[in-house]
Amino acid sequence: MRLIGTLSREDVAQKFSLFLRKEKIDHSIDVQMDSLHETFSYGIWVHNEDELERAKKLFQEFQKDPNNAKYTPPPPPPQPQQRAPAFRERNVKARRQMPTRGFSDIGKYKITLFTILICAMVFLINLFQRADVIKEEGPTSATMFTSIQFALFYDVPQALVEYEQVLRKYKIDPEKRLSEQPPEVKAAIDRIEHLPMWKGIYEAVVEKWKNPDKPWDFSGPMFEKIRKGQIWRLVSPIILHVSFLHLLFNMLWLWILGKQIEERVSKVSLILLVIIVGVISNTVQYLISGPLFLGYSGVVLGMVGFIWIRQKIAPWEGYPLPKITILFLTFYVLAMMFLSFSSFVFEVFEAPAFSPNIANAAHICGAIVGIILGRFPILIGRKN
Repeated sequence: MRLIGTLSREDVAQKFSLFLRKEKIDHSIDVQMDSLHETFSYGIWVHNEDELERAKKLFQEFQKDPNNAKYTPPPPPPQPQQRAPAFRERNVKARRQMPTRGFSDIGKYKITLFTILICAMVFLINLFQRADVIKEEGPTSATMFTSIQFALFYDVPQALVEYEQVLRKYKIDPEKRLSEQPPEVKAAIDRIEHLPMWKGIYEAVVEKWKNPDKPWDFSGPMFEKIRKGQIWRLVSPIILHVSFLHLLFNMLWLWILGKQIEERVSKVSLILLVIIVGVISNTVQYLISGPLFLGYSGVVLGMVGFIWIRQKIAPWEGYPLPKITILFLTFYVLAMMFLSFSSFVFEVFEAPAFSPNIANAAHICGAIVGIILGRFPILIGRKN
């Protein structure tokens, strides 16, 4: 989206806008106020780069002779008389003139819509698989995962696979303590607990804090499935969601942010942005907390960081993300970090703990990566 010129009168700007619509040039008018002189200016923004040169030429011709008859729209057809509305809109002097968008415009956002569709389909598949697990396994299902979760988690340690096998074999009731289980179950679980497994830096810090004399424990094989060639796991956790509210929250933000980016960059660039943010934020989260995390929120924060930095260094691109939205999401991330820190304190002092299960590392890392990518135009190609 590029600015082709500025006009000082609203009626003249509207006349030129009607002419551009007649020429089928997608555009918008941005109203700016000079608070010092209490005057307004009306910037003409063209959305499509391919129409930029033609729009500039038409604007120059319009400035030379704005009263030319070709710029005067034909009179509207007579309308039947209607009662005047009881209330009329007031204070519209400085309103923003934007082109009308209908349902046909939704097709412009193919990557955003496709991503939302994939996340929704995966959620439904997981929902049906969860229902089957509950039906087959009964109480045991409370601590089991579905097959699609196993297929899309960042990693699936061998210890977790064997634990699932024990649950299915012995139909273990999670409400019972380990001491109340049959001897063969206790032996099987005890063996699994001694299997090496990467649990994340967070778990190692908690154990070290509880037992300062104990050496740091960063044992356990890492990237077990990825090293076997399952490289899709680097990004696939972003399309998994644990509940409908979790899915709805992330998809609403994806729709709001993804549309803005897809309007301004090429589809290849948007895909690269999602993949790069997803891979890096997922990997950092895996190193911090282990393999069992999911959700699109790391990429959402990456999009926020990307838009924020583009607003700073390239304001002419016209990203309409209000500052209050960025502040809200920043406050949300800080609040989630506070919850996680509170959980850490409870664990360290062995108080009754709660587990917020929030991927804070993915949130923070995603935002940082989005900001960094926003500074490299070579990776963010302009939309044709």
